[in-house]
Amino acid sequence: MPSQRLPYSSFLVLLLWDNNLLDIDLSAMLLTQENKILGDNYFVFYNSHCRTIDGCSLLLPLSKSRQDRPCDPDTSVVEIEFELESDYDYCSDGFVVNLNKVRPEIQEILFVASVYDTRFSFKGDFGIIILKDNKIVFEEHYSEKFEDCNALETIKIRRAKDGWFVDSIGAGYHNGLQAVIEKYG
Repeated sequence: MPSQRLPYSSFLVLLLWDNNLLDIDLSAMLLTQENKILGDNYFVFYNSHCRTIDGCSLLLPLSKSRQDRPCDPDTSVVEIEFELESDYDYCSDGFVVNLNKVRPEIQEILFVASVYDTRFSFKGDFGIIILKDNKIVFEEHYSEKFEDCNALETIKIRRAKDGWFVDSIGAGYHNGLQAVIEKYG
């Protein structure tokens, strides 16, 4: 799929799948021009220590409360729980993205889907969407092609001279999220 221009400054990125027996997580990596994560707090996932409450970034110990949400220090990418009526039986956590808050040294935001228990791999149909004002503005589906993988680079949102673009990646890994972290860490 060719690059698609993103004319919006804020939107939702959601991972959807039809197998509710799997725990699939979506994480975000904020990458520099060198294709490296800017720092530990720029890898946003369910156990991130950088959290937000009401849009204010805080470094907090992990909490049982879901009032605080994982985010980067600039709150440009904030993890959310979202239920969407769709053809899928289940919707995972997603992210609110605000491109106006992305610091200049960040060139890409990479979204990675991973199966929580790496003894398992992706099964069934799953996809990622970008939602703006309750309308799907970007959609990519994955299926049997990645059934032997347990981590997948799904999409990247990249900065260009003339704005932001979304690219579909579709790169699978057999060694879980750790393999992706090693590549970009």
